[in-house]
Amino acid sequence: SDAGVQAERILNRMLERHSQGFGQVEPDVVSYNTVINAWSKTGGLVAVQRAEAILDKTEKSGNNRIHPNNKTYSAVIDAWARSGASDAGVQAERILNRMLERHSQGFKEVEPNMVSYNTVISAWSKTGLEASQHTGENLVSTARSSKI
Repeated sequence: SDAGVQAERILNRMLERHSQGFGQVEPDVVSYNTVINAWSKTGGLVAVQRAEAILDKTEKSGNNRIHPNNKTYSAVIDAWARSGASDAGVQAERILNRMLERHSQGFKEVEPNMVSYNTVISAWSKTGLEASQHTGENLVSTARSSKI
């Protein structure tokens, strides 16, 4: 599927139009989340690399309109879960930890929710590693202690 390619192409066109003075086409966090979701649904390593690159861009932009929220991070976690990578669980948990760090820095809209935790557990379950059961149990415990 080329949904990720097409979605990113449209996003880039929006950015181009906005830079040409068309203020009404300025992408927002929903625009970026939509592109990350399209990449997530595509699956594979290239898709997850693109999804994470877009997350990086939104984090570093300094533009409040595109500042990532919990949906942004959860979509990247989902991209790892669908990637087929042998380290998908580790990588998904890395994104969750990044999310927790951002939330602790005062970014309230980045607070992990049940979708975030469930998607990390899904990523771990697809790795088939011995550690995945223990990690899943730890994540459930963490989610409970966070009152999610």
